[in-house]
Amino acid sequence: MTFKDRTPPMIEGCIDGEFPELGINRPATSGDWYRVEGLRIKDNSGGKIGTALLLGKIDAAPAITWADEERWVMEKPSVIQSGAETDHIIMPNSCHGAMRYTVYAWDESGNLNPGDPKIYDDDPVNCYGLGPTVVGSVNVNFAGELIDTNLLTHPLAARGWPIQVDFRPVEAFDDVYLGDLEAKLNSDFRRGQGYVNIRDNDLPNIVIRLESVKDGSRIFFPPVIPQGDPDFTIVHSTKYKSSAAPADMNVADYVDFLGPTTSIPFLSSRVEDGSQDLYFRIVDIFYSDVMHATERSILLNRFKTSPDPEFIRKHFRLESYDQSDMRQADATQDFDIETFGKRNSYGRRVVALLELPGNKAMIQEDVEYLIDVWTDDNIKWATIDSAGAKLDNIVSIPTGINNGEIMVEVPNQHPRASYRVPIDTQESVNGKLRVVFREPTPPDVIGAEEGELINQRFPFIDVRATDYAGLERSMRLYLRVTNENPNIRVIDRKHEKNR
Repeated sequence: MTFKDRTPPMIEGCIDGEFPELGINRPATSGDWYRVEGLRIKDNSGGKIGTALLLGKIDAAPAITWADEERWVMEKPSVIQSGAETDHIIMPNSCHGAMRYTVYAWDESGNLNPGDPKIYDDDPVNCYGLGPTVVGSVNVNFAGELIDTNLLTHPLAARGWPIQVDFRPVEAFDDVYLGDLEAKLNSDFRRGQGYVNIRDNDLPNIVIRLESVKDGSRIFFPPVIPQGDPDFTIVHSTKYKSSAAPADMNVADYVDFLGPTTSIPFLSSRVEDGSQDLYFRIVDIFYSDVMHATERSILLNRFKTSPDPEFIRKHFRLESYDQSDMRQADATQDFDIETFGKRNSYGRRVVALLELPGNKAMIQEDVEYLIDVWTDDNIKWATIDSAGAKLDNIVSIPTGINNGEIMVEVPNQHPRASYRVPIDTQESVNGKLRVVFREPTPPDVIGAEEGELINQRFPFIDVRATDYAGLERSMRLYLRVTNENPNIRVIDRKHEKNR
């Protein structure tokens, strides 16, 4: 007797015609490499199974629905043992909610499951449940020919499985083979799909800008990174300010916020290389709940408990949303100290004192300052509501910020000055506050603890920004104020020489 395998592999756990929902217990996280869990494939003949995962990638905030802008991309194919979980490592969409996927699987005989969650055993007259394509709703083979779904049962008349690909072990993969798979296993050929859960685990970025009305000088805190730097990216938003906004308008506003590229002060790169003095002192710092325990300890120790100036220069910076918290090779936690600041910034909250070395003040008494704040988050759209229910339409988050507030307190003058401004979630730059600090702060106060700064009534700026997922980052920047004006003193001395 001659036996021939004519049933393709089946994906386990399919429900109601959909592939298993992945990441229910451990979802993928935004901007991080993720090892797919819970996707198990078996074949009735055992042996090895080839598998390819296709992801519905969306690069920018879509206009209305998922399908409008999905770009289906095939991840690198692999080979697993029948009955095992797939070993795909993927980069999820930068969204909060879920993305769609489909999976192709083929056995050692070349029988291909064309992304169909409804395949089952022991029904050759109905082609083992093979259904029509999602796109076009037709049951066709690679040549576009309609498939006769009755494979017959009589041994002399029985037909083999109608959709075949070449099976190869991983070591025999080459560019030609992979190119052939990519051409055949396209998204239009899929019979079904499922969801990968994704949760945001990145906190918003915040920058405070103080501009002297007197001389136009600007101070940025924390140190800034110019647009175009490979270590810093702003995710575009098609809904920023208005539905008709250019996709990069939020980027343009950041560029305007920094000013001319040839004269941006307080750059991260200059702080790191030492050409810019450290102009702040960290008073207190708080880790975020999404940080790994090991990195929480590093944050507290090297920023606060035993301050390491070189570490602070390099790693007290804006978060880079392109820097994965997980290693690409195996999707395990990345503990590379060289990328600590890119991945974590300063955690959840920082309390700092603005001053130059030697406790020198940078803010002048009786000078008007314009105070503005830039806020941004990488998640500009969501596919679930606040209760976690999946939505057909997209939730747009124009700046990535769901709510926030800017607060300025000047307690060392009479009457006390207080300012509170809610963050407009349609704008990345908020504030437009005009503040005059009318009294100097005590020059002999070190301010080693926040309590001392509070007791000595140091002015401060406090900013809080919360994203759609409820992740909050905040900062409080205390200001040392001087009644001295070095520029005026220089002018006076020149005047005296001219007498």
